Amino acid sequence: MKKLLIFLGFIVLFLVGSHHWTCRVLGLPGGICGEEAMVETDSNVEPVAEVVKPLAQFNIAGVDGTSLFNFKGVPTIKKGIIDVGWPDWKVACFDSLYMYLNREPSALIKLKGNFNPQLMHAENISDSTMAFNRMLGVKEALVKYGVNPDRIKIDLVAKENLFNQSESEVNGLSIGIGEISKEIQEVIDQGVANKTLYCEFGKKQFNPDRTLRAYQIELKNYLNKYPERKVVITGHTDDLGEDEANEQLGLDRAKNVRDYLRYEGIKLDKMEIRSKGEKEPVADNSTPEGRAKNRRIQVEVR
Repeated sequence: MKKLLIFLGFIVLFLVGSHHWTCRVLGLPGGICGEEAMVETDSNVEPVAEVVKPLAQFNIAGVDGTSLFNFKGVPTIKKGIIDVGWPDWKVACFDSLYMYLNREPSALIKLKGNFNPQLMHAENISDSTMAFNRMLGVKEALVKYGVNPDRIKIDLVAKENLFNQSESEVNGLSIGIGEISKEIQEVIDQGVANKTLYCEFGKKQFNPDRTLRAYQIELKNYLNKYPERKVVITGHTDDLGEDEANEQLGLDRAKNVRDYLRYEGIKLDKMEIRSKGEKEPVADNSTPEGRAKNRRIQVEVR
């Protein structure tokens, strides 16, 4: 019995010693030793951070070439498609341009469209024609936002590598600020001296939208150059309703415009209001589109 106990004790000591040797001395993994494996790392090696490519910048430069406005992301154009793919800053961009022109009467917007002179589209349409129509669409969008169309200039630039590598391009257009030349100023003055404003059907009050707000600034500048001239505001209507009612409606609309211009600083004695009612249509009153064109206010400086 004593010999059996000595033998069992020897076996226990052997097992404990083997465990210590394999796990502590040889450093075998925890799968054998019943412990979590210890993984050595180089403390001098930093983890690799994910590289995030920054968005390209769309810059609008002033007359002197310095940046006026910067936006993250750029517009894209596609081969054979007129519409421009705008980032989500389109409204902010148009608003910045609108406000800048109102502050700077000698400034205009320069739209530049790139085209490939060797590229032809379906129905034998050149890429230069496509680029011009694309820029014309941008101009029309700015005009709807309230910018004077006479203060927007379109230029085209030939780029032989355009669309060579891809069906879409991020360098298809640019926007800048230029200076109004003497010839362009004459065109602008003619437009200020003979301006057509449009009214919503059946409403006496004229809503001072962006077009009117920009126009009143240009009108004041014009009257400062020609102080001897006066403003004649004439209201027009479509032919829906009675003649006398339309005559009064046209006069009410003209009065509302006059009151707004007076509020903005143009003297009352410089303005005269009239109404033509439905007597002088410029379009067919039998269609909704024609009636919309006839509901207008004509501002003339004489």
